[in-house]
Amino acid sequence: MGEVGSKRRWFQRGSAALAFLVLTAGFAAPPAAGQVSEVLFGEPYDRTTWHRGDMIRARIVPTVPISVTSVHPALELVIGANTREIEGRIDRSGSRVQFYDVVQSDDAAAADEVRMAKVSLGGVDVDLSAFTPTTYAVDGGSRGVPPVITSIGLSSFFFVPADGVYRPGDEIYWFAGFQKAVTVSGTPVLAQRIGDEMREARYRPDVQVHRGAVYFTYTVQAGDCDMDGVGILANAISGGSIREADGSRAANVSHPQQDPVRDDIRQVACTAVPAAPAPWLALLGSLLLAAGAHRVRRRRLA
Repeated sequence: MGEVGSKRRWFQRGSAALAFLVLTAGFAAPPAAGQVSEVLFGEPYDRTTWHRGDMIRARIVPTVPISVTSVHPALELVIGANTREIEGRIDRSGSRVQFYDVVQSDDAAAADEVRMAKVSLGGVDVDLSAFTPTTYAVDGGSRGVPPVITSIGLSSFFFVPADGVYRPGDEIYWFAGFQKAVTVSGTPVLAQRIGDEMREARYRPDVQVHRGAVYFTYTVQAGDCDMDGVGILANAISGGSIREADGSRAANVSHPQQDPVRDDIRQVACTAVPAAPAPWLALLGSLLLAAGAHRVRRRRLA
């Protein structure tokens, strides 16, 4: 039995070592053609052309999730005659990498001249020439429309509860995404619905994924309760000022209702927090305790 057990342990250790070598070799080896399964560009606001100040959003979907602690991804983006490298962000699941670039005044490209040349994932370069370029053009000489909200909701780049339920002390991260780079002054707030109550999420200038997004956070308090998912009403942003990056034009912050937000419905745990007792209940409790203490003293004296 001892010899069999020893052989079994040796086999298990050998298998684990082999698996580790295969895994690390897979990361260290030159990337295969299948390491990137999808390359996507977000649509321009007018669905045809990106203008000066617009955010070009690019997404790369790796075939295998990437560790969020790995080297920051870097994308080589070609816009007509201009080529630049931009840093990306990995979402918490590691299943997608997002890149954001702002159109400059000297950027110009026809509909087939915007493409991703290569990407560095975990320090390894992946050639993207097999993927077709975008069908959108770039015109950095025109400004397009002022900033408008194109997406709003819960952020997947920061804290998200593993079981989808927020608890006291957790932070809820909201974002408002614009099609253009923006600048914020003052302290805007976002009104969110938690159960039957409205709570204010405050602007966080220290939290930013790209120049076209504004982030708000709210810390869940004891007694907050929401069983069908947190939400926001229409036009929930107020206060402060959000403008185009150069300050020239005010942003349009109107948006539709999202109540509840349904990307895997985020609840707020309904913790049992006792309410403060009414004054007469507190007085009654004090009298009962005093009576109990008096009875104990009498027994001890007897």
